[in-house]
Amino acid sequence: MRYFLILFAIISFNCSKSEINKKIKIYDSSIESIIDVLSEIEILADSISLPEGPVWDKGSNSLLFVDIMNNKIHKWSESKGVLEYISPSGNTGYAPNVDLGLLGANGLAIDNDGKIILCQHGDRRLASVKNIASDNPDFKTIVDKYDGKRLNSPNDLVFSNDGSIYFTDPAFGFFDLDAFQFVESEFKKLDFNGVYKFNPSSNKLQLITDQIDLPNGIGISPDNKFIYVNKMGFIDSNPKVMKIDIESNELTTLFNGKELSENQEGYFDGMVVHSSGNIFTSGPGGLLVISPIGKLMAKIDFGHITNVTFDDKEKIAAFATAGYECHGGLSDLLSVADIVIDCSPGKLGAENKAKYQSAGIKWIFQGGEKHAMTGMSYTSCANHAANMNVEGTRVVSCNTTGLSRTLVPLYEHCGELSVECTMIRRAADPGDSKKGPINAIKPVLKVPSHHGPDVMTVKPEIKINSLAVAVPTTIMHVHSIVATLPENHGLTTESVLEMWSSCPRVVIMNGAETGITTTAEVMEFARDMGRTWGDLHEIFVWEDGVKLVGNNLYYFQAIHQESDVIPENIDAIRALMGTESDWRASVQKTDAAIASLFE
Repeated sequence: MRYFLILFAIISFNCSKSEINKKIKIYDSSIESIIDVLSEIEILADSISLPEGPVWDKGSNSLLFVDIMNNKIHKWSESKGVLEYISPSGNTGYAPNVDLGLLGANGLAIDNDGKIILCQHGDRRLASVKNIASDNPDFKTIVDKYDGKRLNSPNDLVFSNDGSIYFTDPAFGFFDLDAFQFVESEFKKLDFNGVYKFNPSSNKLQLITDQIDLPNGIGISPDNKFIYVNKMGFIDSNPKVMKIDIESNELTTLFNGKELSENQEGYFDGMVVHSSGNIFTSGPGGLLVISPIGKLMAKIDFGHITNVTFDDKEKIAAFATAGYECHGGLSDLLSVADIVIDCSPGKLGAENKAKYQSAGIKWIFQGGEKHAMTGMSYTSCANHAANMNVEGTRVVSCNTTGLSRTLVPLYEHCGELSVECTMIRRAADPGDSKKGPINAIKPVLKVPSHHGPDVMTVKPEIKINSLAVAVPTTIMHVHSIVATLPENHGLTTESVLEMWSSCPRVVIMNGAETGITTTAEVMEFARDMGRTWGDLHEIFVWEDGVKLVGNNLYYFQAIHQESDVIPENIDAIRALMGTESDWRASVQKTDAAIASLFE
């Protein structure tokens, strides 16, 4: 049997073809706002044994799909065509199964962390894997049992807005393709074919319904109120699109395809829901478009197809249902950008870095990523010159940045420096409504904390260790620092203060004289300066808390948890783009631009 992978431009505004595509049948003219009747069909790949599970990867601007029979995931892109991507895909020996044909992966999705989520027939589980090419993939089990019994063979899945995964679990892992029938097996433990909801937060698997004899494709309405499931009609020749109310679990028939199936080839297999709410589903005669109220709006004559997905443009259009107007995706952005400042959550860096490198642009990550991933780190006062014209870097955390601003000048004067410091850090962010403040002081039981050693990524000559303590506040961090200077350092308390006074982005004030003795008052001072958002990008040093005793310098400083790294990113751009080699000149330009906002 020969199958094709087809790309069909259902949404097109600039089509050069002038003739209506005869394979497109319109039953309700309102659907022409979505389907362009002048569109053409393009075959991307042929001779795939059984293609399934298509999903658009917006990060790489490519299409991922499975070859079930050959236990592989393939990747198509405009530039490289079809390449083998991950093998094996669905049958690794993880679970007992019957040695028949349908053991590869089926449904695919990509989660918010960029990982591929797979429905694995052979391994009989929902699993995840890194979105990278591999011939030795490291699959992680998401869920593989219901009520202590092994799942049948998960088939297709969809994410809800809250991160829950809805999936179907027919028994196609026990289907003999040659005999074209299901087989009995001691390995099959469940006596029903289920539709499930898995909540990653609670790790809870819930059976939604066991009343669909062969559930296959699954989709979710844009408002996340309904689940749609394809009843294939494989057993009773009565294919349907079923509708499930998410709140009540009420099961109803949205569309009955029995009449279509009597004279046209195909089953209700995979589906995807358009941002308009219309359902695009495989079905008798090809690709059917069914309205949210169950009306057949259009049919695209492909014959027997297995599954369908949308590209990045439709994913972007889906934001409109939430009231956001968006234009273009990541690939569009990267095509016109020179540099990206990546502020995504930590641990996404490696995947995102590959996207930026593929696009041939420079990149800046934040302190939530590790130095080992970027290979370079940045603080303006420490290593601006070392970052000139490099491919990418990491702007270190707020605490590391703050430490650098007072320690680097000391090192440059003394030639060596040894530091012990304690980071007294806020327990939660100011806008955090889910945690803190709490009636507790929490030591960070990782010794040393990452803050001190992280200084050595920008100034490795400084010998530094740190401890950290979380306290019940959402306002700023405080550093308690002991810096040991070398013999004959030639400094006094007064000269240290004078040195820091000449350093940009350091504010020195006498607490007793000004009444600014706490972080709360520091932030009031920031607002008095016109910083209406409390965005104090300078660090604050208490003059009367600085004391040099012999070779030991004792002092306190306060660090705003967000603001001090913002201008550092701007300076990092100048370094990477090679536009300003003098770090002080760069800082002056950035700070002058900030100051102009408060004039």
